[in-house]
Amino acid sequence: MVTSHTYKLVGDIDIFFTDSGPPPSSTDYTTLIVLHGSAFTGDGFEKLHNYSHKHNLRTVIWNRRDYPGSTQYTDAEIDDLNNGRKIFLDRLAIQVADFLKQYIEKESIPKISADRKAGGFAIMGWSMGSATAMPLFSEPSLLAPELYALLEQYVKDLVLDGMSGYPQATSIQLRPVAKILPISLLVLCFPPTKRLTIHGPTRTAKRPRSSTRILDSG
Repeated sequence: MVTSHTYKLVGDIDIFFTDSGPPPSSTDYTTLIVLHGSAFTGDGFEKLHNYSHKHNLRTVIWNRRDYPGSTQYTDAEIDDLNNGRKIFLDRLAIQVADFLKQYIEKESIPKISADRKAGGFAIMGWSMGSATAMPLFSEPSLLAPELYALLEQYVKDLVLDGMSGYPQATSIQLRPVAKILPISLLVLCFPPTKRLTIHGPTRTAKRPRSSTRILDSG
């Protein structure tokens, strides 16, 4: 049964999400965290809930910051984004880590299996949702040692779906990432005919207050 929830994260940030619930009788399912792209909401991925259990998955689909049910960015945060300040991504890393911590504590999900093929979290960013997924893996010092140690037991995979930063790729790339959390990285690339390039933010600090605003260019 799909349920809806809102978590209160560090910094008084609300994140709305839907949850497929655990597959019946499974003790080693993987929890897939889905982060949508720009100008879309988590609603676009709701059908994943219908298929998750048959693949031993539990799907958790966010509405990212500035989308319905989740906290809007402040003007100060938008100014950090428009000026390329690292603190904007650092905050995302801390918020995602806090979400995972709360989810572990509240849902008692399985840890990563010994062979690293089951259990734990897989974090998937679609298009610009990748910008929310990746900062968690950028700098271990952002996390308290005890939080890092906890996430090491649960965070297993990073999936980047439809990244415009890989315009030349024609196939799936799979490689280990060892610099930080010991995860696998799966990049699902656009076909080269799209010739996509990376663009900077399209927003300015002065903008209307609307739940359907476009955050970025992906």
